[in-house]
Order: sequence, then C-alpha cells, then structure tokens
Amino acid sequence: MKHLVLLLLLFAPSLSFGQKPIEVSLPDGQKVLLKPDKTWDYVPSPAPNQPADRLRVEPLESLVALIKKSPEVFIQDESETQEQYFSKLRNYFNKTDLNGKKLKDTFFLLKTDFTYHAEEQEFTTTYDLFNTNYTIASRVNGVYAHAFPELSLKTPSDKATELKPHLRLAVNALPVGPVDSERVMILPVKYVIYDDRDNKILATIPTKNEIGH
Repeated sequence: MKHLVLLLLLFAPSLSFGQKPIEVSLPDGQKVLLKPDKTWDYVPSPAPNQPADRLRVEPLESLVALIKKSPEVFIQDESETQEQYFSKLRNYFNKTDLNGKKLKDTFFLLKTDFTYHAEEQEFTTTYDLFNTNYTIASRVNGVYAHAFPELSLKTPSDKATELKPHLRLAVNALPVGPVDSERVMILPVKYVIYDDRDNKILATIPTKNEIGH
C-alpha cells in the first residue's frame, strides 16, 4: 500500500493536468491504473492461455449403436416436411451425448488408406462407401446420393514417409437413420485428416450437405 501512496504523490502533478489514467507497475509486478481524480484500480491480469481441446475421436460403430438404440427418432412422420424432419435430426445432433460429449463435437474414425503422390507432394485417400454397418451419403436440393469427396493433404516429400503410418481420417456427421435392420446412413458435416500421435488436425474439409437448421 505504501508503494501506491508514493506513486500517487509522484504522479500527482501529471494527474492534475492530464486527462488520461496512467498505468504503472508495482514492485511485485502487479499493475495499477492511476486516475485523474487521484483514485486507482488494479489492472486485471490477462487470463492464462487455455490448452485447446484435443480432437475427440470415437469408433463409428459407437454412433451406429446409438442410432439403433432409438430408431424411432429417425423416422419421418407423415405430417413433417423435409425441413422439419432435418430440424429434428439437427436437434438430436446438437443435444445428444456420446461418452460424455455432444455428437456435434465428436468425430468418428473412418478406416481408409492414404496414397502419397510424390510429383504432386500430396496424400489422397479413397473410401469404401458401402461399409458393412453404415452408408455415407450426401444431400443437395433434397436429393440423397452415395458420395465421398476427394480428400487430399499437401505434404513435403521429406516428411511423407514418417507421417504416412500415422495419418487418420475422421468424420463429424449427422445421423440420418436406419437404411435397413443392419445398416445406418450418416450425413457428413466435415472431415478431418489428423496425426494419431498427438491427434493434431492437419486438414479440415467441410461439406456442402444440407443438414437443416
């Protein structure tokens, strides 16, 4: 406190004629703001940087199991318009928990292979659309289709060999519903390519699918 008194005495002349507060540091590192009316306030310390959330990746089978537990959610009522139906699905997507986290914040691992093209210095990947348990779909102008985008990742050749065994593909997707008793359909919101050593996202690929509001 005695330091504040000395500071107020020291800066009193400039405070009397100046219009702007003066920010000064105390010996302990704390900063204070000396005001023209001879009062003062502590300057709040900046909040420490919070570590970014790690990419949350679940096996896609866990989403399949979740859908199959409540198949009635994904049945479109005769009185529902397409927009109302997708609004209902979007609400499910935003509010439903899976292992302690919302579906909207969860990505699901897709089993795929990456191929490196030395001349272009990029990885590309292909995916079997007709997996045993799920179908990846697209929806544009209300029309469904089976679709998987061309995904690529630019990588210098000197890093490609080391990176390749650690590349993974995951999808954040809206569950659309059962295709039949054994298969479900998902509508991707976005894909990520990541390094499984630290779950660092290397590329994010959004889709143009219509997923309601």
